[in-house]
Amino acid sequence: MEDGAIFSVVRAADPDRFLCALFAPPERRRALLGVLAVNAELSAAALRAREPILAHMRLQWWADSLAAMLAGTPGDHPVLRALAAARGAAVWAEADFAALAAARRDDLEAPPPG
Repeated sequence: MEDGAIFSVVRAADPDRFLCALFAPPERRRALLGVLAVNAELSAAALRAREPILAHMRLQWWADSLAAMLAGTPGDHPVLRALAAARGAAVWAEADFAALAAARRDDLEAPPPG
């Protein structure tokens, strides 16, 4: 189920990167798709929230959940479970995911284009 979850998330949110990931070596593909799925979830935080504070809360939940996953407690989210299962194929540091979340927080603070 977890592989299906990350495939579905990435395919829907970022079809170009999804197709590129299919060319990754099979032993690395699951980890790559896991990172892409996390990035998609972080990117969607602002879109799914009606208020900026809710987007910040969602991003903080992801940051905390990713830290917990790296500490060995992946939680209930299918993307987090899939990422935890793929961890043997890649080495991530909490700072890597914190940087992704920080970039998305910066997106929330940026003025709209135009």
